[in-house]
Amino acid sequence: MPPKAASPGRRISFSAGGLGACGMIHMPEGLSMYAEKVYNAMKNAGLDSEEKMANAERIVGLAKAPKNFVLRALDELQAKGLVKRKAREKAAGYYLLQKP
Repeated sequence: MPPKAASPGRRISFSAGGLGACGMIHMPEGLSMYAEKVYNAMKNAGLDSEEKMANAERIVGLAKAPKNFVLRALDELQAKGLVKRKAREKAAGYYLLQKP
């Protein structure tokens, strides 16, 4: 039987920016499952500066997770100093902070 082909709607991509020497993504310790998912989604989307920040709705789409889980994850990431929240006119923006 021939090997199964990848379905046309599924894409697998890797970004060299977040990968370590062994190909693993460097994750901060002690994060919940959804916080890790949101952190990875933001990192892969390049939301790493105030100019590139996104609102919670966009992050929900990037993380493909329910809005309440994403909002809780953003609060957790803020508390750990990994994400910055910036109040704007209509909706707050979020971006990753650079770690020293």
